[in-house]
Amino acid sequence: MITALVMRWGARIPGREAKAEEVFGTAVSYFGELVGEKKILSFEPFIFKTGETTGFFVFKGTQEQIDALPTYEKFRDLFSKAAYVVEGLRIDYAYSAEEIPEMMTRAAKVRAELGLML
Repeated sequence: MITALVMRWGARIPGREAKAEEVFGTAVSYFGELVGEKKILSFEPFIFKTGETTGFFVFKGTQEQIDALPTYEKFRDLFSKAAYVVEGLRIDYAYSAEEIPEMMTRAAKVRAELGLML
């Protein structure tokens, strides 16, 4: 089953814009290597046109691949560097399209068990 990890960030910290671009370029290159090494299925960067979040990466892979991603030394180093050059850096885990029916079934079952059916 495919799942996802989302890494998002806000504005570049003033005075550190060049470093932020450097870290972004290094990250894109490294994440491409992870795809080539089959450590993740894919990743895709997005930059917002509006809003407070500047951009995000979506990483897709098996549960094992996504669980392993934050354990890689270079991934942790890049995340730490990014934390010094952008605001609001965070990681979230997401359900993929194929996981949603199972998640919805589980949620309905738990609500019923708790007597919280709406």
